[in-house]
Amino acid sequence: MNLTFPPKGFQFSENDTYTFMEELGKGAHGNVFKIRNRAGRYYACKVFDPKVLDDEGQYRKFLQETQIGINIYHEHLVSFHKSVLIRESADADATRYPAILMDYINGHDLATFKKMYEFRFEKPFPRNFAALILAKACSGLEVLHRLNIQHGDIKPGNILISETGYPKLTDYGIATFIGDTSMTAELSGTLRYLAPEQIVSVKDGNVKVDLRADIYAIGIVALELTAGLPGQMYSHPGQVLDFIVNHNEALLNHVEKSELASDLKFVIRSCLDSRVKRRPSKVRELQNVLFHTIYGSHKGLTLEDIGDEMKRLVP
Repeated sequence: MNLTFPPKGFQFSENDTYTFMEELGKGAHGNVFKIRNRAGRYYACKVFDPKVLDDEGQYRKFLQETQIGINIYHEHLVSFHKSVLIRESADADATRYPAILMDYINGHDLATFKKMYEFRFEKPFPRNFAALILAKACSGLEVLHRLNIQHGDIKPGNILISETGYPKLTDYGIATFIGDTSMTAELSGTLRYLAPEQIVSVKDGNVKVDLRADIYAIGIVALELTAGLPGQMYSHPGQVLDFIVNHNEALLNHVEKSELASDLKFVIRSCLDSRVKRRPSKVRELQNVLFHTIYGSHKGLTLEDIGDEMKRLVP
């Protein structure tokens, strides 16, 4: 979705007056803006397509699921604060936009951090950085899964890293909130993180998608950051979909041929198995292996070290 609203400097009131400062990013489900309240505190505001309001049942689900997010707090999850409706103007018939106010994280997403590191140093992103970041992000994902909440869009771009190095999962459950099952061109950048059953379920409504789709996605992210993905995962969207659904064995072989430690290979292969029942039932299994096989040899590394490195690379 590509919003032209709201412009910089636009204000709205919701028990407080907020001013839009700048656009932080665009996604398939909405655009994210940095806003400020009267007291000078910053928030991230995700503004959704007004069509969400056209279906009363869908909007009710949006409010209910957002309320669940508001009641969740974890150091590795971006906290929701409240859902709001933003009017384009004071006119009674002005277009209204549903939005969510969330923590503003003064930092960068993992995708940007990785890209800048590899550009600057002309070498792969450090495996010990990847291990620590993902292990911490897994602890946030575990909290969601305990509450039976599927993230639904795990990717490096949805792992935010604060200036102190703390990784935080964002956008959790939003695809589910708005009932989005489409495979539009807007999603082409995130196709490689979709589990096979998520793709098949678009055509076959009888295919069940559960929390283990997140396990697959975090496995893809772990493989991408530690050993790299096969070239087919960066092809034309149609070819990416075909590879995910029909060539799982090739993906598993790619993991097996990597130089990763044997136990990390095993758990990533398990996460990426197209046979859902063979995947780990809990994200903690991957988290534990990340800590022991990679991070274990770098016990002096801290999140603050990662934050300092990021600030040097991405001012």
